[in-house]
Amino acid sequence: MSSYSTASARPAGLSRRALLTGLALAAGTAGTGAIVWNRFDLRSRLFNPFTRQNFDLAPVEGVKLSDGRQAPGFSAGDFEGHVTILNFWASWCPPCIGEHPLLVAMAKDKRLRIFGANYKDAPEAAARFLAERGNPYQAVGADTQGFVSRAFGARGVPWTYVIDRSSQVAFTLPGPIDETNVNSILLPAVEKVLKG
Repeated sequence: MSSYSTASARPAGLSRRALLTGLALAAGTAGTGAIVWNRFDLRSRLFNPFTRQNFDLAPVEGVKLSDGRQAPGFSAGDFEGHVTILNFWASWCPPCIGEHPLLVAMAKDKRLRIFGANYKDAPEAAARFLAERGNPYQAVGADTQGFVSRAFGARGVPWTYVIDRSSQVAFTLPGPIDETNVNSILLPAVEKVLKG
């Protein structure tokens, strides 16, 4: 079986940067002639304007807070100065259903905030999910194309991060939260960040 090498797939003397620049220029000139992009996501092969330091998720229409107001979306700047749990979830995700009561219980701890990034979901389905099960989130943003989850390195849902007061990822929990890992891993990580 032969192996594929990217070095053999491009002309001699052509660097990766030059190749990507050429592809970007070709893509830009094929359309309007203008290029607007911040980052090329090699994992997804898509032009991804979002990074962990630069994103803005619109609110999920119909999602309500406990007082009946529309839940806001959030941006990268909203993490600054706070300890935040960021949870990527979807209404169609069975493990998200399983972990949800634990998020609702954690939301009672007023020392931290929980933000939800709703991943590739229909807004009405997300709103119904939270109306029926309770909304643990102080903000719920629509990651409709999955760009923000990719920028954070999530490989699916659920995926949970602890963000410290300087907006840095302090802890990552891939997969669902359960009674074992919430007590032995996630909450100790949160406590460490709160004290730090």
